[in-house]
Amino acid sequence: CLQANTLKEADDFRAYGLKNRIEIVPNGVDLPEFLTTEDTESTEGRKRLLFLGRIHPKKGLVGALRAWAEIRNSPSAIRDSEQWQFVIAGWDQGGHEAELKALCADLGLRIANSGLSESLKLNSYKLKTHPPEAEGADVVFCGPVFGEDKEALLRSADAFILPSFSEGLPMSVLEAWAYGLPVVMTPECNLPEGFACQAALEIRSGGGSFQGSDFSFQQGLRTLLEMSDRERAAMGMRGRRLVEERFTWQKVAAQMKELYEDILSG
Repeated sequence: CLQANTLKEADDFRAYGLKNRIEIVPNGVDLPEFLTTEDTESTEGRKRLLFLGRIHPKKGLVGALRAWAEIRNSPSAIRDSEQWQFVIAGWDQGGHEAELKALCADLGLRIANSGLSESLKLNSYKLKTHPPEAEGADVVFCGPVFGEDKEALLRSADAFILPSFSEGLPMSVLEAWAYGLPVVMTPECNLPEGFACQAALEIRSGGGSFQGSDFSFQQGLRTLLEMSDRERAAMGMRGRRLVEERFTWQKVAAQMKELYEDILSG
């Protein structure tokens, strides 16, 4: 029996010519404690749209940044769009981060290279304070984050984006949902159940063409920014419920146990 993480992966097994039995059992994530608004301190920090992952061309950040610039620089800019900040966290691969920073300069986006995690660590995830050098930036590059720093960053975010051209099963989206974040992602993230339960907004990658993706990315981001705080929170909670129902390690372990018992019973 072959284990696939997603339906797309199972289809790829078949396309490759494998005839074995296939069972779809995803990877899992831990479900963190959920904090209500009563548990967190009120602050006036800017809202954060977070990307967290490998900084590589296939992640679609070129199209996302172009769409972000169009929204920020448009004469008919979305109301309160200036209250948002695009935070890019993750490790650079092949010098792509430098390319993204050069693109931001070309697009007129103010950037900051900031240890956001240090600020979060000092102030705890209850605060949405920003280091002074990052406060006025449109885009913040904060490098890789792990452990408590990653948790702090996820808890401080207001939405999550994965504009990828190709994924297996993106753990970053599952983690974002686990923290109650609304998600903007492409169909290539292979989590159609997120669209089905309205836990995510769909953006189209244009078949891998940076230029072809810009318009769809802009539409998706505009929809996200034009939603009310209540609507975004409701979308994030639908994602958290989806994780609770299908993607916790307890659920995954139960599926694997059932599969092994089925195979052993013949």
